Amino acid sequence: MKQRNTAIILAGGAGKRMKASKPKQLLSIASKPIILRAIECFENNPLITDIVVVSIKDSLRQVEDLLDQSGFKKIYKIIEGGTTRRESSFLGVKNVPENTKFVFIHDAVRPFVSDKIIKDVFSAAESAGAAVPAIDVKDTLVEQENDSIKNILKRKNLKKIQTPQCFEYNKILSAHEKAAQKENKNLTDDSGLILAAGGAVKIVEGSTRNIKITTQTDLILAEQIAKSTS
Repeated sequence: MKQRNTAIILAGGAGKRMKASKPKQLLSIASKPIILRAIECFENNPLITDIVVVSIKDSLRQVEDLLDQSGFKKIYKIIEGGTTRRESSFLGVKNVPENTKFVFIHDAVRPFVSDKIIKDVFSAAESAGAAVPAIDVKDTLVEQENDSIKNILKRKNLKKIQTPQCFEYNKILSAHEKAAQKENKNLTDDSGLILAAGGAVKIVEGSTRNIKITTQTDLILAEQIAKSTS
């Protein structure tokens, strides 16, 4: 049976920080919905065999309609997510096709992930079992106590994690099951689940273009990136 590599697209955000009339993943960049831009990165990548989309309940019908019209061939399932990101990710992991060997877990509001990042996290996960893309931190970061700086963190040791994060299927399934048993709601990142389960996660180079759209400023930047790549 052919090995399957499944991309799980998490489209569960309500977009409160965006202050828009609809969820941010349904907003458009250069006339194309953000969620479609994110999905097509995996639809067009030969490493990916299947795609599972996890949507919030209120947007499920809209997402289904968009994907029906998209012409995408790799959509395996469109499912309703949970009340938290961790729950939605777990639901996605539990709904992949049989014989899935690796899963890529990706934010629906990161519409510019490159083929290189997908390839790099996959290669790293093949050897290490789990991998994430990350970029250097440019700003000075501090730890706050009340209204004052408690500590200035060493920037050279810090990274900003992105998605897609790639995992051996059995490892991420087991990590989610352990987190669910402990009802650990503080862990919102899938790589954090692997670490909590005693595993290791390899870091590969991400990209400053692989932005996560959460605010109006991000949307403006995304328009510029879309124009530069069209």
